[in-house]
Amino acid sequence: RAVGRCGACRVMGGLQSFEVWVSVSDNDYDDGHDVEGGGDDKADKAADEVESRLIVYFEGLRDVSLKCSRCMRECANTTSTGISDGPVKEPHPRKLNRCVTALEKRFFNCNPSRLPLLDHEKDNDNLPYEGHFIMDAFVESTRKCNAGGDFSVQVILEMYSHTKHGSADLNKIRGSLQGEIGRTNRRWRRLLQRQSKLCST
Repeated sequence: RAVGRCGACRVMGGLQSFEVWVSVSDNDYDDGHDVEGGGDDKADKAADEVESRLIVYFEGLRDVSLKCSRCMRECANTTSTGISDGPVKEPHPRKLNRCVTALEKRFFNCNPSRLPLLDHEKDNDNLPYEGHFIMDAFVESTRKCNAGGDFSVQVILEMYSHTKHGSADLNKIRGSLQGEIGRTNRRWRRLLQRQSKLCST
C-alpha cells in the first residue's frame, strides 16, 4: 500500500504558493482583543480569514466532493515558486504552521477496517487510506501591511497524488483557488464592486 505523503507522490508543477492581501478592521474583533496599535493581532486575524476562505472554497466545490481538517503541521523543505511581484518566503521547515488539509469526502476519517466503496477499481488499486490525493494548504501571516491597511498572508500548497484520477482532481481544485481565496477573479471583482456601490448609496 502506498504512503499518503510520500515524496514520490509529491506534485511539484503548477501553482505552489501565492500571497493574499486581507483587509481587517477593528470591528472584526469581538473577543476583547486590544487593537490599539495591535498589528500582530490584525495579522493573525487575517490568517484566520484565509483559513476560513480555504475551507469554504474546498468544501463548496461542485466537481470534487471534499472534506477539510485543520491542524498544526510541519511544512516540507521545498523551494517556493514565488509570486508575480516577487519571491515568497516559505515557512521555516522545522516550524509547525497552520494547515488546512483537503481530502475526498468519502475517504475522510478512513481506516483499514472501513474503506469506502470504490467505483473505478483499476484506478483504486493500492490506494493509501487518504484516497486518490492529499492537499495541504499552509497558512502563515507575513506580518506585512500595505498603505491601505491590508495584511499579507502566504499560502503554500503541498499536494500528493496517488493516481491519475487524483492528479486530475488536484488540477480542478487549483484551477480557481488563487482567485477565489484572494478574491481577485472576475466573479469577486464584480461582487465587491456591487457591494461598494451599495455602501456608497
